[in-house]
Amino acid sequence: MNPIKQDVSQEYKQCVGRGCQNEGKIILTIQYLKKVGYFCESCSEDLLRLRLAVKQEGGQ
Repeated sequence: MNPIKQDVSQEYKQCVGRGCQNEGKIILTIQYLKKVGYFCESCSEDLLRLRLAVKQEGGQ
């Protein structure tokens, strides 16, 4: 399967939090799954507080 190239020219993307419609401004790596995504402030605070994610460089 070929990886899909994403347009990273957008300043913000939609939050990848389940059911969240906010703009994703913070880049996090989800622990154990090693997946990276953009999350809104609310979702990122929850994930970081629960120690389920790690903040990435360059993501506010």
